[in-house]
Amino acid sequence: MAIDKKPIQDMPNKAFGDKHFASEFNTVKKSLLEIIDGLNAVPAMVESDFKGILSPSDPEPTEDGTYKPSVSSADPGTNYPNAGNLKARDRYSTLFYKKGSVWTKSEDRLPDLSLNSTFKNYINPPLEVGAIALTGSPGVPTGSTTRGRTISYLDINYASQLELIGDMLFQNIFYYDVNNAYLGTQIINGKVFVPTIPGNAVKFKFSLYHTTNTQTVTQAELDALKINCYSAVDTTFKTVVDNSNNSVKVTNDYNSLIINLGDGIYKELGGIDVGTGGDSPNDIRIRTEKISVLNGAHSLTQDAGYVISRVFYYKDGVYTGTYGTSPDFTINTSTANQIRLVWSKTNATTIITQAEVDAFKYTLQNKTVSKFEQQQAIIKKNASKVVSWFTNKKMSSIGDSITYGYIPRNYTGYPGQLDSYAKQAAALLGMTWENKGISGSTLGEVTAGDTITRDPMVDRFSSMASDAKVVTFMGGTNDLRNISNLGVMTDRVKTTYYGALHVLIQGLLNKYVYSQNLALAKDILIVGITPIRIYPDSTYNGLKMSNYVAAMKEVCAYYSIPCFDAYNLSGLTPEEFRTLQGTETGYTDMYNPLITDGVHPTKEGHAIWSRIFAGWLKTLVA
Repeated sequence: MAIDKKPIQDMPNKAFGDKHFASEFNTVKKSLLEIIDGLNAVPAMVESDFKGILSPSDPEPTEDGTYKPSVSSADPGTNYPNAGNLKARDRYSTLFYKKGSVWTKSEDRLPDLSLNSTFKNYINPPLEVGAIALTGSPGVPTGSTTRGRTISYLDINYASQLELIGDMLFQNIFYYDVNNAYLGTQIINGKVFVPTIPGNAVKFKFSLYHTTNTQTVTQAELDALKINCYSAVDTTFKTVVDNSNNSVKVTNDYNSLIINLGDGIYKELGGIDVGTGGDSPNDIRIRTEKISVLNGAHSLTQDAGYVISRVFYYKDGVYTGTYGTSPDFTINTSTANQIRLVWSKTNATTIITQAEVDAFKYTLQNKTVSKFEQQQAIIKKNASKVVSWFTNKKMSSIGDSITYGYIPRNYTGYPGQLDSYAKQAAALLGMTWENKGISGSTLGEVTAGDTITRDPMVDRFSSMASDAKVVTFMGGTNDLRNISNLGVMTDRVKTTYYGALHVLIQGLLNKYVYSQNLALAKDILIVGITPIRIYPDSTYNGLKMSNYVAAMKEVCAYYSIPCFDAYNLSGLTPEEFRTLQGTETGYTDMYNPLITDGVHPTKEGHAIWSRIFAGWLKTLVA
């Protein structure tokens, strides 16, 4: 395989400046290129008249052609009696040629320099139109159409000598300390300059102008200049070549880097409603949680056997009412900065199992925004995440429309879905989240044995993720309004609130603690959450919300289960600060702007609650 000369060819020859650099560097470069040419010629010789490597002890060859001596030595060289007593000398590239009985040779003198010969490294900084102030605020960039300047601060190590190749002159050099504070200026007014560097200078800039210093400077003229800022530190040609190879490797690694926006995004079985953008239960789709996206063209690929069904668009957590069906789509963040994805099998009616959901993989890429900008966005997104007991664990939350994230009446996006207190708290803690909230769900059964009406939590908790480490349950609002059967502490039936709480908590303890390895129980956190306040605080069958709050706290305490008192600690007071006029049918009262229908928090309301809840959860583990 031929040796690639391009990294060496691309290094510019030098004609000015440091004499060591200008002569030795160019000589080493020329010699190395000649050596590479000679080595690259060997394959062609092999195919034509090259016969092989010849040792002094080998029998004399009988075939005409070219032979390469295997060893050499100092003058007069190693004698080859099998090649007409020709000699091979050190520091020469030698070939022997046989034609009949006549032997001849060619010698090319190798340079006395080596890859370890030293010279001065240099940089060629980018330039822009503009001046650097000499008075007033010296050292500060200022507007001018007759000057050019360096765009950024340069390392003082590259200020040992400045060289300009082109039709302009250096004007001044400016020195700065480690905090970019201006230190002083030296006048250059020439093409080559050896600065006297202040002892405390760590950075520098310079300005340029035409010989006629009132002549306009253009960006094209600046781009045509060759500026060499030489280092005070010696380097070797070997270092340059190694750095070039490393740069190629870094470039190749960068080019092959794939930033998958889907990494770490929770996925689950189910679809998404095209009308509301909320979850839609089924067993023939896979859906994701919301994925933050930047402007530009995106491309989506997934495992074989699956096809994209829908791409749903959201703005700050609120469904925009639009969706697409193509794996290639474009994002405009003025209208959408989040998406959710839904897939089906190639045969869209094929049932998907939980095991298939867990194994499913996809790649979502932004084809427009640079990888650097995407990485910066990811770093910024993760900057506030502190590694803790919660990090990268899963939270599963069972509840009603409040846990689900139902958008309230009299609020933008109604009747869609937003990020609930539980989802936001999980995100604040660095957790993934499973949504088991269902609008209208009660904690207990409406009538004994009815597992369908109002999706009772006491009958569906078994479907909660088995690998969840934080398990939350919240219910009572719909029980008060639609069942109104509180019961008593001794109940163990599903039709009273007290009884259903006992059955639910016992079921969760069996599922997550007692049916598993008890040594793992320390990694499970089961938490009850009381109902929040509602407006108006009406009475149903002689009962009020405060009765259900007391029951939740009492039963949780019985099982030593932590209980978050959302009724008193959520930060939401719907009966106060009622400054928003409702306009939706049946909801035309004055409402608190954080709970615009008296029951369901807004995005802002959930955000307040989530921060309090996340902070409270942190107090439960060491």
